[in-house]
Amino acid sequence: MNNKFDFGRFGQVFSLDLKRCVRNFGTSFIVMWCIPIVLWIPTLVFHFSMPVIFRFWAYYITVYIACIIAPSKVFRDINLRREGIGFAMLPASTLEKYLSYAICCLLIPIVVFLGGYAVDSLLALLPFGGFDGFGDGSSLSLVNSMNQFMADPNTGVWQMDSDLSEFFDVYGEYEIPNLLVNRIFMVAFFMFGNLLLRFRNKAGLSFLILMGFTSIISVISRIFLFTSGSLTQLMNGPSVEAATQLISQAMWLSIITYSVLTIALYVASYFRMKSLKY
Repeated sequence: MNNKFDFGRFGQVFSLDLKRCVRNFGTSFIVMWCIPIVLWIPTLVFHFSMPVIFRFWAYYITVYIACIIAPSKVFRDINLRREGIGFAMLPASTLEKYLSYAICCLLIPIVVFLGGYAVDSLLALLPFGGFDGFGDGSSLSLVNSMNQFMADPNTGVWQMDSDLSEFFDVYGEYEIPNLLVNRIFMVAFFMFGNLLLRFRNKAGLSFLILMGFTSIISVISRIFLFTSGSLTQLMNGPSVEAATQLISQAMWLSIITYSVLTIALYVASYFRMKSLKY
């Protein structure tokens, strides 16, 4: 099989992989989409309103879990010497199989989030229960969620001084891009781990490696922020201005670092798939 890209062959492989996603991850989809219902039922029974910020984090944690388990749950056997023969014999090039694999692994967390968000929005439309406000896209921001949670119940406004407001504005500017880059990095990392490892619990071992890896990245980032002067300034004289400057640099550093690592992991995954021996 040549390594040229053919849309017809790619379509056939992608169709097979989508069926594999439904078959291997279908139950997980349903369970994860039901998270809003689990959160909603107590509000109905005990008659209270659940703050948007709690639901916000519940959905992001759910997507985080989907990023971790999706590659190994759906494509666990593709690098195994015996079980992976079927994948190796597919009438498609490595590039076509790799793109299908990468798209499916990225698509699963997106479907998990969109499904949970849709269920939450439908529950918020009901005249009973304690859900409201999440149907607004702005609630995807942690800053906006905090504003709603801490707002004055009489005026609906969270009063804060101008310096603190500037800090949250800066954080909010980078928040969503940083979360998106981080989640795509997660998918790329566990994609590579699923191709690299041949152990039974690929996701668990990959997670342990990730913890060590991110710890190293965290130490290097602190050293960079310390040498740049932002961290030193905050330690010498804590202030909102210093914290604002630090969070801005930290967010930029995080986005750039994880973007580069994500690209590297996608490239490494392709070459790992290309070098697989069965």
